[in-house]
Amino acid sequence: MGDAFAGPVRNASLSKIQQVNVGFMAICLKLHAGTWICGTSAQDMVNGLVGGAAADPLNLIYIAETVRSRVLFFGLLFVAIIFTFFGIVLLATFPGWHDEEDSEGSERQVKPFPSRRVSQIALSLYTAAFLLSFITVLWQHLGSAAAYTLANALTYDTIDASVGAGAMALGWVGVGLSALTALGMLLMIMSIRVLAALIV
Repeated sequence: MGDAFAGPVRNASLSKIQQVNVGFMAICLKLHAGTWICGTSAQDMVNGLVGGAAADPLNLIYIAETVRSRVLFFGLLFVAIIFTFFGIVLLATFPGWHDEEDSEGSERQVKPFPSRRVSQIALSLYTAAFLLSFITVLWQHLGSAAAYTLANALTYDTIDASVGAGAMALGWVGVGLSALTALGMLLMIMSIRVLAALIV
């Protein structure tokens, strides 16, 4: 082990930090005393620790800040959410059931086919939302896995880094639901096309 790293490792027992959680918006620290500190600025969090930088000999806070700013990116996820919202708005414009008189004068309930153009726009939005969410979650998964593997390797397993299984599961569930939405929209358009051909 190099001298540059041997000193901080020897002082690791002096660290007041027990756990560091990195998220899109903030970093949270769990201290040995059991209290949690959360913030968006690494410098402010270091200054807030009793003992300052000496309480974080392995620079875990700055490592977490680097991961948050350079590895995690959620911009595409917000765009996917916006696309999904507009898709829902378009679905709300689809015609509903209404009463109509047939040729014999009796009333019956009918539901017209939705506009083909609106359906295709909604499909495009849902497909784009799926692709963006897939890219985002895959990016976060691979980036986080690489970051924690690198952190473990560079600190000679002095720190125990891991990717949150719950967060990854939620991300992939969201991607799956987005894919089902796009697939359902595609099946609806194809079904309407087949029914329209049969009616004609």
